[in-house]
Amino acid sequence: MKSKFTSVPMILKFGYGLSTRSMFFLPIIFLYYQTKNIEMGDFFLLQSINTVMIFIAEIPTGYISDNFDRKKVMLWAVITWFVGCLFMLFGQTFTVLIGGELFSGIGLALFSGTREAYLYDYLISEGREKDALKEEGMMYSCEQWFLLFSSVAGALLYSYNIHYPMYACLVFTVVAFCSMCFLPRVQISKKVCDKRNVLQDLKDTIHYSLKGHHEIKWIILYSATMFVGMALLFWCLQPQLRDFGVAVKYFGLFLACNYLLKGVLSANAERVSNKIGLKNCLMIFLCLIVIACFAVYTSYSYFNESYMVYVFILISLLTIAFVHGVGRPIFVTLINRRVESYRRATVLSVSAFVYNGFHATVFFAMKFLIDGIGLYNSMLIFAGLFLFGVIPLVKLLRIKW
Repeated sequence: MKSKFTSVPMILKFGYGLSTRSMFFLPIIFLYYQTKNIEMGDFFLLQSINTVMIFIAEIPTGYISDNFDRKKVMLWAVITWFVGCLFMLFGQTFTVLIGGELFSGIGLALFSGTREAYLYDYLISEGREKDALKEEGMMYSCEQWFLLFSSVAGALLYSYNIHYPMYACLVFTVVAFCSMCFLPRVQISKKVCDKRNVLQDLKDTIHYSLKGHHEIKWIILYSATMFVGMALLFWCLQPQLRDFGVAVKYFGLFLACNYLLKGVLSANAERVSNKIGLKNCLMIFLCLIVIACFAVYTSYSYFNESYMVYVFILISLLTIAFVHGVGRPIFVTLINRRVESYRRATVLSVSAFVYNGFHATVFFAMKFLIDGIGLYNSMLIFAGLFLFGVIPLVKLLRIKW
């Protein structure tokens, strides 16, 4: 029984990592699209189409996962991701490349929530629910190793041939599909209800996630706030490096360090949570985000002191790695433990949907704030706004975990 327990999570880790997390094209995607006569504006439009597709499909695909075989849903996720890569490889026009972004977006949406729900359902079936945080952390750690490997390998492959990174994506996706075929089916507890109205059932689950369940809604809101703050810090680093006079190419080094540190921390998320305490971890997340945003604001005063760039980079790196590396497995596990199997993937998808909504709103607001008062003053404003994260934090701290 033990070998079966260890093999299934391992197959899931490698299957998921080999497909949607082996992004060999990630470090060179803009250069690759330039060879297809895609300019900067069109490139960002393509990325926005991908994001919108994920946003639209997020909750419906979670609902599909809850009402059909999760294994089949993940296999279809790999297939649609593969088709998206084919469009990106052979497409020569903007219209065809849109198809690639749409298919890859659907693939990511099908995986979102389904992968986490499958793992938790499997652990329950094996009587190993207590290992949920450990396995979720190891799963996320594995994702980071694949991202790190594929980012470095993709840049190297690109130096030999412009198409090699895309070929690598296709090969790894085929291997992922074959490996995931060996995953067992997991039993999903069925909701005892009339399936007369799918839309009403979906609406009820969304209401349950954001209003009906007192604990889950605060977990969703707090995690979305923390992860948006982390994303904001991440994308502020490039202009910070530029203003410090540091070559932006070193952003790639930061990216590698970020994956490495997140991989280590997420693999030890259970240990960190047990050692520090869950409630202390929740408080540390908010403190780090606010301090890091304020540090970005103050950094403009130190442009002439080269050694200070390492201080501010270290603050951002530690904040991003800790909040995402430790926070993601914790928040996913907290939701899983409070949701019935028949709507687990949908609730997780609602959580991702809320994050994407927060993310889009904050980054849209940043455009106008930066145009008006500059990057660093904008970060001071957000350092203050993130303090409102105290509201869901206080609600969570009152819960008896």
